[in-house]
Amino acid sequence: CGSKEFLKLYAYTLSEPIAVILDLDSLVLRPMDELFDVMLMKDGDPYYEYKGTDKNGLKKKMLYDQLPIHHQQNQQQHSAGSTLYNNTRIDAFYTKDYNMINPGGEKYAGVQGGFLMLRPDEDVFAEYIHLVLQGNYIDGMGWGGKYGYFYGGAQVQGICSYYFGELHPNRGVELNRCRVNQMVDAPRFDVNMKEERYRNARGKCRDGRDVCEDCRETDLKDIWSVHFTLCGKPWHCAGGLGNKNSLCSKLHGEWFRIRRSFEESRVDDEDGGGGHEMRLLPKLEGSYRPEIYHGYCKGGGERGYLPVKI
Repeated sequence: CGSKEFLKLYAYTLSEPIAVILDLDSLVLRPMDELFDVMLMKDGDPYYEYKGTDKNGLKKKMLYDQLPIHHQQNQQQHSAGSTLYNNTRIDAFYTKDYNMINPGGEKYAGVQGGFLMLRPDEDVFAEYIHLVLQGNYIDGMGWGGKYGYFYGGAQVQGICSYYFGELHPNRGVELNRCRVNQMVDAPRFDVNMKEERYRNARGKCRDGRDVCEDCRETDLKDIWSVHFTLCGKPWHCAGGLGNKNSLCSKLHGEWFRIRRSFEESRVDDEDGGGGHEMRLLPKLEGSYRPEIYHGYCKGGGERGYLPVKI
């Protein structure tokens, strides 16, 4: 998470209406059209406005209700007072990483750098450049003295949290991290933490809520995208994933299922040569944990991985 990570902010300079930043160890499991539709929505668009008595727009509300939003403490789901309904324009969707915060610091949790959906804007990019050059980062405390005291906080994870949490709180919306950018992380502080600062936090939700979803138990069909951090990288052919029914095993299995689907789709070149030689469809019999790795691991560890032919 060195200074090179600021390269992600160059997504704001793109000419497309929406940009999506994903780390290379990410996997998208389903389309994200609902998020795109909300960001592209314009005030007065007849498609979204209800012609009856509902001033909020019934179709707009129905669209919002499909989104995997992270709801803060005491915030009713799909409440008309939520950030979404107060905003006429959404400029970003992101998730937060609550694994590195101190107890009580959930408000200042970092934006997880593995996923960021944003609206490109040269003015926003210029503002980020100004923040970096201004250097309003204090070691051990973060941007503005609050955002980014954790690992990676001096770069994108901290500065984006500062931008959306302090400078422009109504321009971005936090998504449910168990659905988008899913890392299979534990939702609560460990009850066995011995440090004094955790004395009153043991067993409590890391995000500050009284009730929190356990991302380790999320149904695979409800997950939009994955970030292979705590589960390890698929190409490491890990042997410690547990049984095939654990969520990490299922997510690794999805990665290799899609890998095999890609291999099967590779066709000959237009001139009639080479395509079939690029396919790699190994036999499942005799391979390492074929129910997860689909034949692409000869054994445990990185040396056991069969790379894509290019």
